[in-house]
Amino acid sequence: MKKKIITILVLFVFALTVNAQVGIGIAAPDGSAMLDVTSTTKGLLAPRMTAAQRAAIGTPATGLVVYQTDATAGFYYNAGTSGSPSWVQLFPANGTLSIANGGTGQTTASDAINSLVPTQTGNSGKYLSTDGSSVSWAATSGGITGTGNNTYLTKWTTAGSVIGNSMIRDNATGLSINFPVQANNQLYVYRQQLTANGDGQHTLMGYRDRNSQNDGTGYGQNATNTGSTGHSFWGDQYSFGVGGWNYNDYSRCGGVIGSEINASYWGSLGYKNSGSVTYGVYGTNAFGSGSGKSSLNETSGIGGGFFGMIGSTSWGAVIGQLNSGELFAQYNVGNVYTLGKSVELVKTANKIVPVYTVSSTEATVYARGTAELINGVANIEFTDDFKSIIAEKPVITITPNGECNGVFIASSNEKGCVVKEQMKGSSNITISWIAIAKRVDNGTDQATKMVSALDFESNVQKVLYSDGNTEGKALGIWWDGQSIRFGELPANLKRTARELGYNDR
Repeated sequence: MKKKIITILVLFVFALTVNAQVGIGIAAPDGSAMLDVTSTTKGLLAPRMTAAQRAAIGTPATGLVVYQTDATAGFYYNAGTSGSPSWVQLFPANGTLSIANGGTGQTTASDAINSLVPTQTGNSGKYLSTDGSSVSWAATSGGITGTGNNTYLTKWTTAGSVIGNSMIRDNATGLSINFPVQANNQLYVYRQQLTANGDGQHTLMGYRDRNSQNDGTGYGQNATNTGSTGHSFWGDQYSFGVGGWNYNDYSRCGGVIGSEINASYWGSLGYKNSGSVTYGVYGTNAFGSGSGKSSLNETSGIGGGFFGMIGSTSWGAVIGQLNSGELFAQYNVGNVYTLGKSVELVKTANKIVPVYTVSSTEATVYARGTAELINGVANIEFTDDFKSIIAEKPVITITPNGECNGVFIASSNEKGCVVKEQMKGSSNITISWIAIAKRVDNGTDQATKMVSALDFESNVQKVLYSDGNTEGKALGIWWDGQSIRFGELPANLKRTARELGYNDR
């Protein structure tokens, strides 16, 4: 029996010597492997030990592999020498690959490795590293970091061979471009425009395009399509969806502008005009081709449009409003009320003469003219226009313009009158006449009663309070369906879209 065992061992050693390969679970080991273990039901089990036991291995060979069971468990191999071991974990759970200091040549990692974080020590040239206080990326030659102690995000420069700073900075609470992160801005963008680059420069620009016509459905946030927008979710005092500010050092500048792309019509907020006069709101459409009444070309456009329960309000510390028009300066539909004189200015050859409107406590209209008294009789007939706008038989005054016995009105009605000379005279002279009558729309209407109230003017002044004065408050004004009201607006008129359930957040 002993002879048979010895013979088998000799044959086994001879086989190892001849083939220099061992196969377990396979008859013909792979030619490139010293040991070929093949199985579909079992695995290869490496030596298992604690970290302390691994460290206690005496003079471990370079490349020695063990499986550590405690601390950071996993496969470890000796990347050092037997005299100076350096144990490195193979493929840790977080995907970090550690590369030993002092290596030469190139080291690459496949996409399966989530991060590459070597230590920032040793003479390793340019590489990505951690600054030791937080995970960041750096080139040691320049100390450039992305999300570590500094805020710059890095980029590849010079054809991708050098790591440099980008214009973007992020400190995890705010973002900035070309400027340090600002505590009171989520995003801050700075640009110093260069005169050499010409006009049309913008620090920040939103550009809208579409692949086919995409009409909005209204003017709300979710109904319009814009190139840029701002939304202030809470309507706190002195809060706005979009702001624009300017020192307005020179003329023709402002805080905000809105315009057709070629500026054939535009409007500005916080504007300083060519005469250095400042405007809260400035709008113009006056410089299209052929503008003006005298132009032979067609033209259109409105400088400003205002709509509401009150179309617009205007208050001036010196002048309330200035209007000028080549065809006419103003057209009003509805009654016009003036607290003060109604003065017209008549321009003569060498001066301007003020004239005053004839006033009456009633809505009256008058006509005047001359007639010829022939053989002591004159027939006066009113014009059709005058007859159409009077509501009664006029009061007529006759003045003879020549010597006669005197004249009197023999008969009169809404169409005219007959004038005769007294004492049955037969003079032939010219007479002058004036007729005055109530207008067909005579009567104190509802609006006239409202504006004639003693407190109406003082209430209007309070409504026209300027919010530029932050020490006070304007008075509310509204129409209750029957009359103009002043005071604190009713709660139902102050309800916001949020309170009405229109929440676009």
